[in-house]
Amino acid sequence: MSPLVPILPAFLAFLKLMLLLVPVDASTELAEGLYITSSDQDKLASLSKDVWHMEMAMDPEDSLLYYSEGQPGGNGKLTLKLLAINAPEKMAREFHYTLYARANESPTYADDIIYSLFDKNPENEAEIMSKVLARAALTHGVWMHVTHRLHKVSSECRERILTSVGDGGEHALDEAAALYIGIEQAVGVSHVGHSLYNLAEKGRDQFHTETEGQATVNVKITTLLRETKDMINTGACDSGGNTDTSLQIKSKNGAIISQMMVPIVQMLIHNMYQHNNNDEYHRYSPLVEVFSRAVLPQVAACKPSMYNNLKHNLFTPEDSKAFMADGLNKLLEQLQGVYRCLGITCADVGEYKKGLIPECVDPILERIVGYTPMSDVTEHSYIDIDILQMRILMDEGAFDEAKHIYMHGRNSKSPESGKHDFRSLSDLSSSWEMKKSNLFSRFEDYFGDEYYASKVAMEGLEGTNNNLTNNQRQIITMNSSVFLTLFMYIIGILHDVRDDCVSDNKSFTSMAHMWDKAAAYFAGSLEGPKIWGSSDGQLQHATSARLCLRFGSCIEGSDDRGSVLNNRVIAAFIEGQASIKEENCANLKFTIDGVLVPVLLAQLMQGLLSSAYDATNLQATPEDIFTQDTMAEAHVFALSLIPLMDDKTAELVKKNMASTIDIPSLGSSGSKGVFIPMEDGYMKIFEVMQEAVSIQSDSSLNIVDCEAVGTFVDVKKNSQYSSLSICLGLDDDTSDVPAMRQSDGSGKRINRFIGTEAFLIGLGLLCLGFGFWNM
Repeated sequence: MSPLVPILPAFLAFLKLMLLLVPVDASTELAEGLYITSSDQDKLASLSKDVWHMEMAMDPEDSLLYYSEGQPGGNGKLTLKLLAINAPEKMAREFHYTLYARANESPTYADDIIYSLFDKNPENEAEIMSKVLARAALTHGVWMHVTHRLHKVSSECRERILTSVGDGGEHALDEAAALYIGIEQAVGVSHVGHSLYNLAEKGRDQFHTETEGQATVNVKITTLLRETKDMINTGACDSGGNTDTSLQIKSKNGAIISQMMVPIVQMLIHNMYQHNNNDEYHRYSPLVEVFSRAVLPQVAACKPSMYNNLKHNLFTPEDSKAFMADGLNKLLEQLQGVYRCLGITCADVGEYKKGLIPECVDPILERIVGYTPMSDVTEHSYIDIDILQMRILMDEGAFDEAKHIYMHGRNSKSPESGKHDFRSLSDLSSSWEMKKSNLFSRFEDYFGDEYYASKVAMEGLEGTNNNLTNNQRQIITMNSSVFLTLFMYIIGILHDVRDDCVSDNKSFTSMAHMWDKAAAYFAGSLEGPKIWGSSDGQLQHATSARLCLRFGSCIEGSDDRGSVLNNRVIAAFIEGQASIKEENCANLKFTIDGVLVPVLLAQLMQGLLSSAYDATNLQATPEDIFTQDTMAEAHVFALSLIPLMDDKTAELVKKNMASTIDIPSLGSSGSKGVFIPMEDGYMKIFEVMQEAVSIQSDSSLNIVDCEAVGTFVDVKKNSQYSSLSICLGLDDDTSDVPAMRQSDGSGKRINRFIGTEAFLIGLGLLCLGFGFWNM
């Protein structure tokens, strides 16, 4: 017998003991194995049991105790309240958290909402209030922490690719899954389970949105979670990999976050309907508030005016006459109108209770401020929501999130985008369409860079000039996106259509679509279908509407939003559309070169003149820095026109308006400016612009009609109206200013204007008389 045989059992026992002592990462099986984590997530998943205890509490005070302290013997220091109050530290400047903290005017908004609801506790409604508090903890605190962890996944994936640090986001992904699904959840069951997965199953019961025995939302979300985990586990985020992978993962996580809105929207509609149609309506109004507060902060970043109206109707106490005063149908129509911006569809939400509320129809852009496109340019028009959301994020100091939207887009879907799902302002700034513009070479030569528009925008986003305030950075980024990028993109499209019309291989279908794109990028989606647009607009149309008051050119009856110049632009788009349909290239050429381009330039000139006036006599800080917002506005309006001026005019405008803010990447010093803004005074700017638009000028601006620019009107200290025109110069008496350029005495609007049809016909005859057509 071998001498080793007697000691073999002892050796095996020792080996077994050693194996037991080796630490092994535990896993958590969620929803009967629907998702299995790679690390122990029992504590996070068990928070869903705290939600259940909150809902089951007979006394709202007990419900609040479960919220703040958790279940006895539960998660120790990890509580639902802790999730809420830790949000500012963990989530500062993340996209979704920024929107919710801003809308609620509190960094700990989720915690504030809980106590606010508790303070509204109706008498003898303890059971309802416990449910209300539990739903609030789930849809505000838990929901935002799932979102936060999904944000972390893509950033940690990118970090590992670049630096080899971290696990590529797998742990954060497991945390998101644990919070979303929770413990004790059965697959596809609404009466077993307590977290967001369960809320989705309850939504399925009401809205009949089912796939393979589960709520369709849950099928989509768990599939995306597993796909993302597989990508990470198969090395997609390994060091030295392609950083585009992190964009793909961010896209998947963005889809998850959007789908997480579906059950919240469903529950909002359910409670709105029950409040509207149930004798015990008071039982549903607190839940209307809970779910509306979980939805509307995102609506504020989709359509501000709609957010304000829904907030007025749904945040108001139930005993107020304002609560749901607009009626269920109108409120539903408004809510459904922002599904696309929330990243969801009518089919995602479904029909309520087999037709009590039918499934809605996803809208397409049928009219753009009075213009009816011939093709579907809905997605193109959504670029203005990128602008709006960047503006909001930069307002809150979230420059990195704004930069991501600028670089990669967020709202304007593009099947041709290649690297990402959306077209972006960065894409447009380097597009072939911009280079089709006859004006582009002038800008490229002046700036010494074909990507000049993006360079200016990035200075605002990245803050290379430390002397800029956050507001100035925002204005430079937003205005350069509209007046350098989109303006040139529109002109490029117009010139491309004009040239295509007379080419041998022209396609009128393609021309029609390009023409519609130009209209979409001029006005965007937020202006709406009405001819005067709306206060939500973000693009050039909105700026012209804002300036019409200052130039006495608001059309009467338009609520001071009906700009004469906007009216001409839209009329010209309609006229050009007719020319494309009729294959009338001569008329199309006139509409572009004789109307659209000059009027679009006139709008920029209004911005330049207005900001020159505002930037005069500004006071610097003790450090000789000018921090006023108007400095940034003047800077970008100047850059939008200087390349088209003759050298003398360009130098003077640059000195006064574009030299106190440096753009290091475009060749300036990067130090604070040494020039005093508007040192020569606004009158000098008006004077040189009067010369620039004269027909004898060498400037490319000589195609602009000075009367189209209008008469700048402002109030002096003695309350007398002063008018300034690049046609007439300074004139303290406005009585002799022709109607096209005259204030009605209130400084607000003109009484009459040249009709667009007469304008087009008259100008057409004039140009024909001078032999304009040389084709």
